[in-house]
Amino acid sequence: CFAFPDDGEMLTSADPADPWSWRQGPGPAADNAVSCPTTSFCMALNSAPGGDLQVGAAPGVTSTTITSAPATAVAGQPVQVHVQVTSFQARRGAKSPAGTVIVRSRDRSCSATLTGSAGVSRGSCRLTEPDPGSYHLSASYAGRDGFSGSTSASKLLKVARATSKTALSLSASHVSYRQERDEKITITVQPQYYDGSTTVKPYHSPAVKLTVSK
Repeated sequence: CFAFPDDGEMLTSADPADPWSWRQGPGPAADNAVSCPTTSFCMALNSAPGGDLQVGAAPGVTSTTITSAPATAVAGQPVQVHVQVTSFQARRGAKSPAGTVIVRSRDRSCSATLTGSAGVSRGSCRLTEPDPGSYHLSASYAGRDGFSGSTSASKLLKVARATSKTALSLSASHVSYRQERDEKITITVQPQYYDGSTTVKPYHSPAVKLTVSK
């Protein structure tokens, strides 16, 4: 943006979101011209003798969205989240946003690397919630290479309890009297999804018959 106040100075700003980011430079208010070949590139020319030429390139506006994410999952299940960052100049041959998008869910996050063309970039990453509950997923693009940052709307993810299987096995189903100590009992718990930060505690197991003979 360019402004020409009455004191004969020229003001320039490259951040429309911040009205206080103006920079001041010389240039009479009269006999000037502003040309914007594109919405992100402007030139201001003072046509008086010895006048200045100023160039401004505002960051390209972007929008970030979560294009695909499950609404439900179970504890320990990896969730795949797909994101998209679109340039306001999205069209054939346009430069596409580069970098990464951070997907957050409460205390956990993952990073999606962007690739794309024609002003549209996409990426995906996986995150895992170890505990049941409701979580709000959001995606944030910090901006890079002339593109501004943006944040998506949130999406709700409901995480339910995972199932598990418990099995009990014996080294032998028949032992001699007073030789019970030779028996080895093994309990195996198999969770639906495994997560290293989650401890699974069995509450009961199928009954196993042990025969002891004299």
